[in-house]
Amino acid sequence: MKRCQDMARQGSAPEVVLGIDLGTTKSVMAAFLEDDVEVLQNDIGSRSTPSCVHASMDAGDAVRDVGEAALRLAVSHPHSTVRNVKSVLGRAHQDVGSDHHLGPIKLGQSNLGHGVSIYLEGGVVMAAEEVTSMLLVHLKKAAEEQLGRGDINFAVIAVPAYFNAAQRNAVRDAAYLAGLRVLHLVNDTSAAALVYARERDQPKTVLVVDVGGGGSSVAVVRTEFSAVRVLAASDRRLPGGEDFDARMVEHFKEVIKQAHGLEVTSARSLEILRGQWEKAKQKLSRIPSTKMATFLPDGDLDFQADVSRAAFEELCRPLFEAIVDEVKRTLLKAEVAVNQVDDVVLVGGSSRIPALRAMVQSELAQRPLCKAVSADEAVAKGAALLAAQCVRLEEVTPLVLKVTAAGNEVVVPANTALPLTLAMPGNSTVVVEQGCLDQPSLVVIHEKKSVQAVKFSIDPCGFFRFLDSQGASMKLLPRGCIGGPALTQIRDKVQSRIQDEEEDRRRIELKNELEERCRAYLSQEEEAAQGDPDEALVRDLRRDCETHLQWLEANPTAAKEELDTRHASLTGCWLNLDESREQRRAANAREAERQRVESETFKMRKNLEEKCLSYLQEPEAAYGDPDADLVRNLRRECGRHLQLLDADHDFSLDELELKHASVSSLWSELKESRERREAQREEAERLQREREREALRRQREDEIRRQREAERMQRDDEIRRQREAERMQREDEIRRQREAERGQKEAERRQREDEKQWAAIKRSEELRNQKEGDMKKEADRRPRQAQTYSQVAQKRPAAGRSDQGAGDEAGPRDPRVALEDSVRQMYKCVFRSEALRRKSFSLQPQDPRPSPRLPATRVVRALADGEAVRALQAAATAGRALLVVEQVAAPGRLLVALSARFLAGHGARKPVERLLLLRDALTTTGEDLLLRLDGLLADAGVQVACAEHTLFSMYSHCKKSTQMSTLQQERA
Repeated sequence: MKRCQDMARQGSAPEVVLGIDLGTTKSVMAAFLEDDVEVLQNDIGSRSTPSCVHASMDAGDAVRDVGEAALRLAVSHPHSTVRNVKSVLGRAHQDVGSDHHLGPIKLGQSNLGHGVSIYLEGGVVMAAEEVTSMLLVHLKKAAEEQLGRGDINFAVIAVPAYFNAAQRNAVRDAAYLAGLRVLHLVNDTSAAALVYARERDQPKTVLVVDVGGGGSSVAVVRTEFSAVRVLAASDRRLPGGEDFDARMVEHFKEVIKQAHGLEVTSARSLEILRGQWEKAKQKLSRIPSTKMATFLPDGDLDFQADVSRAAFEELCRPLFEAIVDEVKRTLLKAEVAVNQVDDVVLVGGSSRIPALRAMVQSELAQRPLCKAVSADEAVAKGAALLAAQCVRLEEVTPLVLKVTAAGNEVVVPANTALPLTLAMPGNSTVVVEQGCLDQPSLVVIHEKKSVQAVKFSIDPCGFFRFLDSQGASMKLLPRGCIGGPALTQIRDKVQSRIQDEEEDRRRIELKNELEERCRAYLSQEEEAAQGDPDEALVRDLRRDCETHLQWLEANPTAAKEELDTRHASLTGCWLNLDESREQRRAANAREAERQRVESETFKMRKNLEEKCLSYLQEPEAAYGDPDADLVRNLRRECGRHLQLLDADHDFSLDELELKHASVSSLWSELKESRERREAQREEAERLQREREREALRRQREDEIRRQREAERMQRDDEIRRQREAERMQREDEIRRQREAERGQKEAERRQREDEKQWAAIKRSEELRNQKEGDMKKEADRRPRQAQTYSQVAQKRPAAGRSDQGAGDEAGPRDPRVALEDSVRQMYKCVFRSEALRRKSFSLQPQDPRPSPRLPATRVVRALADGEAVRALQAAATAGRALLVVEQVAAPGRLLVALSARFLAGHGARKPVERLLLLRDALTTTGEDLLLRLDGLLADAGVQVACAEHTLFSMYSHCKKSTQMSTLQQERA
């Protein structure tokens, strides 16, 4: 990556770094081009390439086919076709056993180390790295052809997360054999997360599930600002598409055995079943059921079966549950709850299985699955993004690592952040193991004696490094990988084969090109006619083409040099024929040009003569004609040209063109002059018409303006008259309304005056009747007056006699003196409660002036309890405050209860203050009045504010009553 950046800074074209998803069943490649990731196509235009390689020996020559071509040969040559080679990469032969999906291919111990050798039909033996390199070479060539450049040398390759260091080292070795330098190895799940995280600013916790053909893996990552931090990843190979296919193939074998009693054992039949099931599986992702029909070589059986999605899901449910269980374990290792997962990303071809998607979604509380990431291309795009350094990645080690050195054991738990460095004792036996803790044993990666390393490290790609005391890296070969010299030998062989294939491709292109040229010349060059100047050349060319075709048919593997020679010979024959034809075409062209010039000269001469004759027919210009000079010049020039034409018949074409041009120029000048005068005349007429139209337009506008002015004046007069009438009508209405209001107010005033007079008369009558009754009662009360004074003196509180001396308490007080004292105390209480009056009982609280004094408005005199109750109810209904006088004890003896209520009456706009006083109904003695005044004083000190003139009225009435009582006593 650093080299690519350096080249970009130097101004040269940047290196294209391939992002490769090296899948078990299919491989995809992508590249970062023009600020975006583009998935590259293979040689047949497909965006994915089957990870399949066919190798055989044909007539002593090695035949290699990769991708679609190899997959088509898998049925006819199953023992020469390798699929799923990634499952044995970097694994020792004893570790692989039968745990592979290579089909009928045989495996053996590699003679280059602890790795695996693949034995194909025809005695072809290859290492797993060599087979993988053939696939990578095929991808590299396809990318170079599509991008139009032949210098793609770098790649970022995605591998399963459960790959250990030996398997990762084997992938790097395979890329080295293919001529690719691996800049980074990234886990499949991490690469898919990089695509999801690109240009996303919000932090999210994402669960990534990769269900590929060779296996499945799970990871929990944290994404933020185009960066990915892996929290946890699965540490084992989970079931994948090949496991699902194997289970279904076994199911079909059992169905065939039960239905036909036939054991399907041949590799061809099994490959046919597997291929047909793959097609049916793709359909079942979209429809609930489908049919399979194929021919099996075993027993010449025409096999047909109905396959339903439900049956497939039922057979593979244990495999699906294994993937879901790993999802639970990975979330637990990442310490992430289900409700903390923000998004779920499913990638891999087998992730489209509806049942698997539903089970994963159910485990995550029906959280919706992310559809913004392509299931087939996400991993390759993520690798390309990492190659372009568009995103950042913080990786962990999915597997448990155990390092034993000098008897000391260090265990690095899974999901430890990378890179990681451990100290080691020098010159000791080192054993490095990787794997899962719940497996019976870990896989031994390194087992070396007398290792001088003092440091052990793991880089973000998962590669192990041993460093000596000087910091230099020590090369230790992982178990299951190919050694350095053997790897170099295989690389030389692979590169030699690549060169041979390139030369063979060029040879085939030359052969095909020669054949196409021969057939094209034969089809376009018919037999030459008798007397044809090129008859001999055509006959030689056709004879050479037929000879070359016969030779190509007899020598399909002709050498490139011989093909080049025949190409040169055929080209020489064709050039001779083409040169002869070109010379003949040039001579014919010259003759045609001569004839054309003669024809043009004759036409030009005739045309000039006709024009001159026609121009001479122009009449002589009249006297005063502005064009007289032009007409004379034209006639003179035409006459001169006609004389020359009659005298000399050998004018050249150029001379005739000049004469024709001079005559045409004079005629054009004359014509332009006439046209100019005609245009001037037409312009003058046009201007005259314009002036007439303008005058007519102005006349019409004046008429319209006068008409509109008259209409406007008429409308204004009508509006003025209408408004004047409306104004007079409104004034009449207002005048009548005001007169009516004045009459109504006058009637109301007269009514109020009548009511006042009537109330005064009624009041005078009531007072007169009351006084007469009082005088009658006075005589009856004299005998009890003395007794009443003594009782009153005993009942009065001590506060009422606070102003008297000690000697006055023995005898009764004078009623008049007591009355005057009570009145004075009322005045003091009222004046002290000035603030209370202004705050609570003012008719206008916002007005700083003193509130107006309100006289008592209503007095209720009750002679019985029933009447008092009814009067209280009536007053409450009317919303007024009232004073109730109740009759208690004997007739003629009244107890006045003074109370005040402040209510807002129905419809009243302001608070009403009412001071209810007993005034006209008092006919008792002065002592009784004193008791009433004491009660009034007590109430006034709490809430009641009495008006000043009301107090004076009460004082005068009480004084008058007391004087009358005293006068009656004196008379008695």
